[in-house]
Amino acid sequence: MEILAYYTFGLLVAILSTIVMRHRRKRQVDRDLDDWAQALGLVRVGHDLFGQRDGIPVGARLALDAPKGGWARWTVHARLQPPLDLGLSIHTRDHEIEDITKGAGLVVTHNAEFDKRFVVRGDEPDRVRALLDARLQNELMRGLHPAALFMLTDQGVAVQIARPHANLEWFTRGLETLTAIASSVNRARSNVPVAAVLRRHHGSWAAFASAHMLHGISAPLCMWGHLRGATVFAYAVRLGPGDLCLEIWLRFEDPLGLGLLLQPKRTVDRVKELFGADDHELGDPVFDETFLLRVSDASSTEALLDPPLRRRLLAIHRTVGPLSLTDDGLLVRLPTVPVDPSVVPTKVGHLLELAGEIAQRRGAHQAGPYR
Repeated sequence: MEILAYYTFGLLVAILSTIVMRHRRKRQVDRDLDDWAQALGLVRVGHDLFGQRDGIPVGARLALDAPKGGWARWTVHARLQPPLDLGLSIHTRDHEIEDITKGAGLVVTHNAEFDKRFVVRGDEPDRVRALLDARLQNELMRGLHPAALFMLTDQGVAVQIARPHANLEWFTRGLETLTAIASSVNRARSNVPVAAVLRRHHGSWAAFASAHMLHGISAPLCMWGHLRGATVFAYAVRLGPGDLCLEIWLRFEDPLGLGLLLQPKRTVDRVKELFGADDHELGDPVFDETFLLRVSDASSTEALLDPPLRRRLLAIHRTVGPLSLTDDGLLVRLPTVPVDPSVVPTKVGHLLELAGEIAQRRGAHQAGPYR
């Protein structure tokens, strides 16, 4: 009995020591994340950091459950705005990643070194190869750590790597690398022709953009600029091979600064599902069932999303199209890409009314999205 009591006591001491060590580590991680967010001008939401570098949305997620005990796993990402429409999936051959492209086929770039290192998928091989010019290929081969789990999709670029200790130096270097890659992708868009299913749209979209002094690109089919007094982007979004919808994004002139992401649960992109997201609920069953909400400043967000505004968001979501709200703006999704883009100003009108309501709730003493 004495021996059993001795071993039981030893086990309890070991368990308590582990709990204490984990608690200390968590407190240290919390302090580090706060320091890093402040140093880099990012917003912290739990173990996620969000912000912009050189105009590109970036972020990182820290997990402490890496395969090797005591290691930290960082996921650093940069988003493409607007997303591509190529059905693109690129990852290193050493890492098996679930196919998230819904039917896109393998693409050979005819660069032996690149094809040996990366697996490439996309809908139309010629469009994918047009994007992956020599400069972008070199950026990917030169800038990525061989041990990193890497993925480039229509939505953006992400790298995941496990390290003995999370540190600001690696985090900063990772953000710099992915910002450079995203910038190279944005530059290379100009090489890519319009998607085959949207070729008949191209003429009317170009004419509309010219008449309203808007800019345009072909990957995706997109036009942007000032429309009805607001900065607006309208662009095609790939749902599957040959299946595209339209998103209209109204950008706030003054970001909300809440670390806010509100989007329909059924349209959460697969990249976000793969790397995780924290869900904050407001206690409104219909609203919480409809939207995924992520916030940094919970109290200010809950004050903003009062019952009348939640009803307004749900109404537009149901009548106009799936709706998203972030610090940077409002976005609505339409089921198809119209040949005639004159429908865009009408939808922008709905978003402008909603932006005005948001500005009123932010208060006269704070900068709202539109004054």
